[in-house]
Order: sequence, then structure tokens, then C-alpha cells
Amino acid sequence: MNAWKKVACLVLAAAMLLVAGCSATQVPWAYRAGDMEPPIGVYIFYMEAAAAEAKTKWAEAQEDESAEVPKYKDLLAETVDGVTVEEYIRTDADKKMREYIAVESRFAAEGLTLSEEESSYATTTAANAWSSNEEYYTGLG
Repeated sequence: MNAWKKVACLVLAAAMLLVAGCSATQVPWAYRAGDMEPPIGVYIFYMEAAAAEAKTKWAEAQEDESAEVPKYKDLLAETVDGVTVEEYIRTDADKKMREYIAVESRFAAEGLTLSEEESSYATTTAANAWSSNEEYYTGLG
């Protein structure tokens, strides 16, 4: 499996997972690039991942290892990598959405398709992730 197909499988698995969990939302997409409108769930996933990363970075930067991580709303005003956690989350999620769109666009432009095995792998990966995290992902929106 070449590198583009591996990346596409992972992107497809993440998208399938999030479409399943977030298809009932009223806003179907957060970004639009030409005729591509990735599901809103992909953006929610990237925001959550960025929030978790920012929380970890904030905790690691504390001199007092016993420092308690603030509640989410209070954490947003803290700084990580020289910016507020809120800005960090927005910037990181935006970067990842642009990468997602670039991969999807390049895959389509090159006329690539997934084999049945690759598609099955992506579907299975998404189904496994969903079954073990359904309540959590549903709670994200």
C-alpha cells in the first residue's frame, strides 16, 4: 500500500467515524473547499484533539508537577506555546482541517481509489473506534 493510500485510509476511517457520530447535527460542514464540504464531525474531532494536546502541553509546562489542570473554560485563557489555549485549539484544528482537505483533494485529483481491502480496513477501524468510544464522541456533538 503506497503512502497516499495509507494516509487516505486513515483519513477515511476518521471521517467515517465522525460522520456516523455527528451526522445528526444541524450544521453539516465547517469548511468548504470548492465542492468539498467535510462533515462537521471532522472539525469537532480535530478541535477535541487540539484541546487534549493543549491540556497536555500546559500540564507539562508547569513547574509544580502537582498543579491541577484548570477546568476547560478556565484553561482557555492559559497560554501554551506563546498563545492562549483557545487560540492554540483554533489554529491547530484549522491546520488539520486544511491538511485533511489537501489530502482528500490530492487523492481525488490523482484519480486514486481504495482497494476493497483498504476500504474494508478503514471501515473496520472506524467501527472499532466508534464501538469503544461511542458515548464520548456523541458527547462532542
